[in-house]
Amino acid sequence: MHLSEPQALLAKEIGSLVQRLRLWTPARWAATADPWGTRADLGRHLAQVFVHGAGEVTLALPVLHPDLLVADQLAVAGDDLVRMQPSEQVCAQVLDHLLAHRFDLLGEEPPTSLGGPHAVRGGRHWSGRSALRNPGPRGSPGATRLKDLANGFLEVRHVVEGKLAGFVRVTIGHSPEQVHVLGDVTAD
Repeated sequence: MHLSEPQALLAKEIGSLVQRLRLWTPARWAATADPWGTRADLGRHLAQVFVHGAGEVTLALPVLHPDLLVADQLAVAGDDLVRMQPSEQVCAQVLDHLLAHRFDLLGEEPPTSLGGPHAVRGGRHWSGRSALRNPGPRGSPGATRLKDLANGFLEVRHVVEGKLAGFVRVTIGHSPEQVHVLGDVTAD
């Protein structure tokens, strides 16, 4: 499989993080990582980000125990993401997210070649604004999910029985007159 430069960089950084986390003890995974809970919870969150980056917005990863399995979950979800050959924008967002959480887990600031402190701030911004969701009342026919695509773009998806029923992408400005629908798709 031929990967673009951003995809190859993402694959390299995922592999590097996973390799280091596979050496952790249960005590390291159980350490606090505010506001996520434990380091294992943070790792699970990052694995879920990889799944969302691959386009699986309705798939919720299982919570694996013991916590030592989190590194393997990151490896599998990261590999799936790279195999989906995400766009350059998705690669950049996920990489920033990964670098921010690598900083949280390992205490290492990313090198300037990867954006340094800016990448950590970008990852935190994306982390705090992505994957907002409204699952709807129990028994409802579907779920509506909101996803901030960065740079003023918002995607709203409606999922029924695990399948995308439709979505709309909009840009959002500072006033109602600055909302523009970019795409509206209703699946059959």
